[in-house]
Amino acid sequence: MFKPIKQQNWSSTEVEIAGLNCHIPAKGWLYNPFTSKWEYFGIERRSTKMELCYWEPDPRFQEYQKWEKEEQAKQKKDPEYIHPELEDFKRYCWIRRLSGHWFSNNGEPTYITGVHWYYLSCYHMDVGLPRFRDKDRELFYFWDYNVEDPESFGIVYVTKRRSGKSFTAGCIALEAASRSENFWAGIQSKTDEDAKILFRKTIINAYRKLPSFFRPLSDVPLTGKVPATGLKFSTGKLELDEEELMSGIDFRSSGVTAYDGQKLGYYLHDEIGKVTLLDIRDRWNVVKYCLLDDQGKIIGKSFHTTTVEEMEAGGSQMLDLWKNSNQYEKKGKRTASGLARFFVAADETRHLHPRYGIANKELARAEILEERESLKEDPRALSSAKRKEPLDEKEAFQSDSSVCVYNPILLNDRLDILKWSKSRLKKGNFQWKDGVRDSEVEFRESVNGRFLIAEMPAKPNAFEKKGSIIKPMNSSMYSAGVDPFSHQTVSKSHESRASNGAMVIFKKANPLSTTEFDMSPVLYYCNRPDSPETFYEDVRMALCFYGCNALIENNKPGIIYYLEEKGCADFCFMPPDKTTRGLSATLKTTTYMAELTDQYINDHINNVWFEGLIEEWLQFDPGDTTKSDSAMAAGYALMLINNHKYNPKVEKKEDIDVLNVLPFLRGKKSSNLLGKKLGF
Repeated sequence: MFKPIKQQNWSSTEVEIAGLNCHIPAKGWLYNPFTSKWEYFGIERRSTKMELCYWEPDPRFQEYQKWEKEEQAKQKKDPEYIHPELEDFKRYCWIRRLSGHWFSNNGEPTYITGVHWYYLSCYHMDVGLPRFRDKDRELFYFWDYNVEDPESFGIVYVTKRRSGKSFTAGCIALEAASRSENFWAGIQSKTDEDAKILFRKTIINAYRKLPSFFRPLSDVPLTGKVPATGLKFSTGKLELDEEELMSGIDFRSSGVTAYDGQKLGYYLHDEIGKVTLLDIRDRWNVVKYCLLDDQGKIIGKSFHTTTVEEMEAGGSQMLDLWKNSNQYEKKGKRTASGLARFFVAADETRHLHPRYGIANKELARAEILEERESLKEDPRALSSAKRKEPLDEKEAFQSDSSVCVYNPILLNDRLDILKWSKSRLKKGNFQWKDGVRDSEVEFRESVNGRFLIAEMPAKPNAFEKKGSIIKPMNSSMYSAGVDPFSHQTVSKSHESRASNGAMVIFKKANPLSTTEFDMSPVLYYCNRPDSPETFYEDVRMALCFYGCNALIENNKPGIIYYLEEKGCADFCFMPPDKTTRGLSATLKTTTYMAELTDQYINDHINNVWFEGLIEEWLQFDPGDTTKSDSAMAAGYALMLINNHKYNPKVEKKEDIDVLNVLPFLRGKKSSNLLGKKLGF
């Protein structure tokens, strides 16, 4: 069980960290586990001069091994001999490990938690002992709060690279497992191999370098091969004559159910923003129950990490977990995920004082903004720089746009607005009224729906039925694009890379009745139902509901055959210069599609309401569209809206007198507003 180390703080004070009121003891006071009392230990200073006071490990760490040898030598003659300096030092270390430590940092009394002291004093990373960073002090305060909170499952930690977050999480696992009875810590990462590497770097290597009095006995030698499965501990508590710990740490495959049924005291979920082959929310929903007892009480804690600039496509799953871990918006006693979130901005990681570990945020921010200013003429480089050095959470979750063919600043700015505001979309499915096909289509909202809708048509079911033939009657108002998927069976291991069926419907501009959805995609569909026929029928119902035709990719013509068979051939647009319905997805097609999309984004990006579409535009590559299903569907819709432009036979533009188009304007001074002629 992961339980608080300290008893209730004596005369504690509160420090607000990321919205949580974290308790720290009164200055100089610590809980003494040997006497079970709060005692005044004072504030350690390494110098009488304020400017020479900063963190450093106790110098006795350089002496204790010599004392151990002296003690062992004298015990050969006197088995009861105890080296007084060694005993005092071990007692000192155990108190700090369990209760924390006060020291002077540039004259400022500074408290660090027990596990933070352990991290700085005993836990060797790949570059040696960590340096003191004031932001880490806040992180460990935040962690301690969530350990002591009976309604918290732990934390989600998001920051940039080289912050030591994986080592921090590994240290917590090692510290807790090496002193607790019947305690098991588990590790998962983005892949099986990554979990093994993480286990070796943050657990095994650090364990082998622990001080002898903190290194419990185990079945792993201090040198040699890394164990294949885990690390098991026996003795390792304050009193060596007590019962064995029966604790340990292991790592498992990245699969969703790897820890299903396992009781865990601590769970490390590393680099979750990089996971691509499964849904991290599914994995967390399994592991969450490993941290509960049979009464539903939280007995274990978890630590979830990710690196901002390496999150796949903006980390959509990670963002969902992040939103559901907002401690400012608890649902009852817990957040929706049961976690709390901790973010470190880029200006808190630069220009750290070499002694005091405090960031010069003003200087760092000015430097970052200056770097961005130099990139303002290169939107892709600027967007990438923001993602690598985020100054707020929104920038941290932006998509990687270093290879984006469109303007990434426009796309990411719009995506930020959509991600961090309440959705206006309706989610659901279409169905035939009363189950009677070819009658009327209805939209039913559902949390598991396949469609997202920004605006319903003013007059749904605008289609005409003559015998078995159905024709769209609202194509002047809407245009659709469809990118179908192939029928081939996809193995479980490749499901995440399988193509989806996609459909996007745009609302055209109407100068006589303008709305906020003019030139907007109003319907979005990107899904892979169990059968292609389900997808085909979804598309047919959506086209009937909006009463418009669609430009469909015909490399996979099954959907066109299906619509023709159902009497809906007129819903499948046939380009004037073609003899078959639809359009093939050639490089020429996708290149032109990209040109249209680029212009649309520049002119109308604020009219887009679908996050998934923007995320695909950020990743769109005309030469490889395998992961751009909805972007392709939107592109076909834009081509249909602009069909006169891609039809090579239509080269001449004719001028039409606006008064012939709008005769009711005759006699009015409309020409000053609209111009005398419009080009079509």
